[in-house]
Amino acid sequence: MILRKLTVYISLIALIVLVALLSQTAQKYDVKYRVEKIYLVDNKLVPSFEILNFAHLNSPNDLKELTLEQIVDRIEKHPYIKSANCKFIDSITLRVSIEEIVPFAYVFGGTTSYLITTEAKILPFNSNVIIYDIPLITGVRVEKYQASKYLINEEISYAYRILSIIKRIDIALFSSVSEIEISKTVGAYGYLSRPHARIIFGENFDDKKGIHFSEFWRQIILNKNLVRYEYIDLRFENQLVAKEKSLNQFIDTL
Repeated sequence: MILRKLTVYISLIALIVLVALLSQTAQKYDVKYRVEKIYLVDNKLVPSFEILNFAHLNSPNDLKELTLEQIVDRIEKHPYIKSANCKFIDSITLRVSIEEIVPFAYVFGGTTSYLITTEAKILPFNSNVIIYDIPLITGVRVEKYQASKYLINEEISYAYRILSIIKRIDIALFSSVSEIEISKTVGAYGYLSRPHARIIFGENFDDKKGIHFSEFWRQIILNKNLVRYEYIDLRFENQLVAKEKSLNQFIDTL
């Protein structure tokens, strides 16, 4: 009986010693995470060098003593970045997944240019960010906006509304609108890239006119109509007026 108890006590002591040794070994070889490299993913618009330069995260010296929260906060301060999420892929490399803004249109006004997002935010133009296939908004008064401000200029707001209506009704037609220009005489007009034509939107473009515009445009495209138009006028209620180019006018544009 005494021998059995002694055996139990010895086993317990041996177990405690073993646990202690394992704990010390685990602490000794515990991986210490530190950020020495940053690997950006999902950034399709903004180049990685632009983000890292903006956030001052270019070198290991920039990363010293920064927490993960501070790194993410710096990256998310870039005007073209909506959010960032990070995780370690090894003990020294941080993988940061980027969610960018969605560009909608460029605004050109004299020497000042801006980008408008799909959320109607005005962002400063950035020459390091190359964006294709979005329309231009011209002929507007451009004030100095702060980044991330929403549209407050009536002229830009109207151009944005025209493009939003077209995009909501017909995304293919939207991709063919190359420019919207604000005019003091007709309200707004624009240009189609396919087919080449001038569009007169007027001062009260709405969903109904957008539907007429889409139906007319699709009839031209689907029928592969080779007719060229001098203008397509959308100012009238319940009708669309289109003037074809004469043969001489067509030849002059070739």
